[in-house]
Amino acid sequence: MPALAGFAQVYAAFLPQLLIAYAFLDRALTPRWGAALRVTQVAVAALLVLPVGDTSTVGTALFVGVAMPLVFYKDDVRFRLLVAALLTVVTSVSEFSGIAVWMVATGWAESNSVVESLAHYPAHLASSLFCAAVSALALWVFLRQLAVVWARLHGRELTLVGFLVLQAASINLFGKAIMLGSPDDAPIFWGAAVLGLLCLAADVEVLRAVGRLRLRELEARRVARMSWAVEELSAGARREMGALEEVAMLRHDARNHLQVLTSLIELGQRGEAASYARALSVTLSSRGEKNAASGGAPGDVGSEP
Repeated sequence: MPALAGFAQVYAAFLPQLLIAYAFLDRALTPRWGAALRVTQVAVAALLVLPVGDTSTVGTALFVGVAMPLVFYKDDVRFRLLVAALLTVVTSVSEFSGIAVWMVATGWAESNSVVESLAHYPAHLASSLFCAAVSALALWVFLRQLAVVWARLHGRELTLVGFLVLQAASINLFGKAIMLGSPDDAPIFWGAAVLGLLCLAADVEVLRAVGRLRLRELEARRVARMSWAVEELSAGARREMGALEEVAMLRHDARNHLQVLTSLIELGQRGEAASYARALSVTLSSRGEKNAASGGAPGDVGSEP
């Protein structure tokens, strides 16, 4: 029973990083079976703290980082692979940096020993929380860029996934080689941890650069749409101005014709007024037909019949 309690106490310190991975997957992807996913997440968290061997964290990381995105979520498979690759890289770097903190804090005690972790539990807890903090920060940055980066890749998703997987594998192999070959060499170990963090920072910057390119494309399209809208408004304004000018001319011509008719009537020349009106009617009709045929204004008239 003490062994079981000690094991649970040690591995419970890794639960924050597991919960951070769950939160990242839930925000980045769309669950396929909500209830089954929650049950599986609880089961994995419970199995993590059971005494099933010192390699249980490796199996948990592979299941949560690879199997869970591919099985329990329903987005485009290439997008799920990209999310899984990002989570794998972040997990590899954060665990290696956490081990570096542990080994320096404990004077290079064995990092995968439950007994050593219990003997240096404050250091174990601090290194686990540092690991979780690195994961949370990196995954938060990646999450903000995912949608924009995905829209910008245009069929190059698997190339990025392959690069990230190769990077994660290299970090794991490099870290194990250092721990096995120079476990008590502080400069080498810290240098390797810093190198892993720099690789992660480079990934962040690459995704941000891709995101900026995508935003520039969207901005260029927005500017083009706005320019087209401005041109349409300008053309409409010109048409409106032309129509107003035409109406003003019509009013001027109509006023002239009315003045002529009024003058003829006042002079008693009713026959001339009638002839003028008939001629004006014929002129308006003919010009209206011409304008209708040519697409002009039907009421366009001159100052004389």
